[in-house]
Amino acid sequence: SNEKLVIATFDAGLKNLTSCQVTLNYKDQPYVPGNYILANDGDLLLQARVVVEKKERTKGEPSSYPAIFKINTADGKMDEYQIKIPDLNIDDIDVNLDENNNIICAGFYGDPKKGTKRDIDGIYYLRINKASKKIEKTSLKLLPDDIVAEIIGDRKMRKGKGISNDFSIKYFVPRTGGGAVMLGQQYYVTSQTTCDSKGNCRTTYYYHFKGLIAINVDKNGDITWAKLL
Repeated sequence: SNEKLVIATFDAGLKNLTSCQVTLNYKDQPYVPGNYILANDGDLLLQARVVVEKKERTKGEPSSYPAIFKINTADGKMDEYQIKIPDLNIDDIDVNLDENNNIICAGFYGDPKKGTKRDIDGIYYLRINKASKKIEKTSLKLLPDDIVAEIIGDRKMRKGKGISNDFSIKYFVPRTGGGAVMLGQQYYVTSQTTCDSKGNCRTTYYYHFKGLIAINVDKNGDITWAKLL
């Protein structure tokens, strides 16, 4: 339908600075909005995951992919940065800006030639020129064997399997002078339903947070190490 995204910015005194309405450019595809940040120049950067219907994707292609939308909060003009790395499935994304106003994004990826498409095999880091949309830096790092072994066990690790894709980047902090520090974490939900003799049932949900991974990116944009905390 003709749904629109409404964006308004306010100052510290709640004075309305800008307001705009944005026509979404995925009318025939569902997408799930994620985190957003407001750049110093007034652009809003919004993470989203675009869903690809089964009939429209090829064999082995993931059911969704991440994207970044840049929206001018003054006039609502929208642009898109598609986050794609050849031959890899991008599973997760987090976004920030460096001190030069470049878009930096990072997350986990899976290699479809290894294991299953639900596996995570490594970490990626991209630096994108905000004006030209050109990817100026790409860094990839396989998850160290000790991390994989501790999470899924030695046997599965030796078979080339990755970790579950319920990991995501939770904290993404750019450093002054370049580089960044990231923390990834495993998150999943389980539930248990119990019923009494009268048929009254109660469902309890358990929210699991575990497997904290620290990741370091140096000033050149290279991922130098990852460690399970």
